[in-house]
Amino acid sequence: MDDYVDPTSSPGEGPGYDAGIAADPFGNIYGSGYDNLASGVDIWFTRRSTDGGVSWSTVDSFSGGQKYSPYPTAIATDAGGNVYVVGVTNYTWLVRKGTVDGSGGISWANVDNFTSSDGPCYANGLFCHPSLGVFVVGQRDVVLTKRGGKGYVWTVRRSQNGGATWTTVDTFQLDSSLESEAQGVGGDSSGNIYVVGGARQTYHGASTFHWIVRKSSDGGQSWQTVDNFQPSQSVHNSTA
Repeated sequence: MDDYVDPTSSPGEGPGYDAGIAADPFGNIYGSGYDNLASGVDIWFTRRSTDGGVSWSTVDSFSGGQKYSPYPTAIATDAGGNVYVVGVTNYTWLVRKGTVDGSGGISWANVDNFTSSDGPCYANGLFCHPSLGVFVVGQRDVVLTKRGGKGYVWTVRRSQNGGATWTTVDTFQLDSSLESEAQGVGGDSSGNIYVVGGARQTYHGASTFHWIVRKSSDGGQSWQTVDNFQPSQSVHNSTA
């Protein structure tokens, strides 16, 4: 549908739709990704089609003037047609929101710059629920309680007012001495929210990686692990 190459892309590089594609309730299609420009500036971009994919235009080109490249990881739209793109820039968890006006124009703002004093934060996925809010999942650096040092911890953040304010609603580790990370999020028609990812656990002195699903039945107020899958204790890598 869209064979897009920015004329200022670095030779041999070109863009990729790394963050995926989404459609709003009014039939507009959005795709978001990353591009490396010949000028040395890295950007994340969002493109839109208002005619079912026949034609496309770039509606956001974001660099932020950051030292470390902006990189989008997921895109979604809400019931009002607003667009959210999440990712990382300068080792910071970033949520950008595109607000559409009555004439079809769209304006963009950074609505969550989530940082940790312990180190990098990464946003990996998002889901816009029609009544419960916007959920963004990923991981943040913390000091691991048992072994010391730093590692990633599964993190879920939620906004109930269109991105104006955000709250961390879940932080999870399977083993307090090891890393965990949330990768994706979705919901069902009953209002349950599901987050999937992976977490490490110590087994007989070795580190095994588990596929984890966590569920909230109350809009993100409380969470429980509903699937902890590790196919074999001899297998060290299972990822969601």
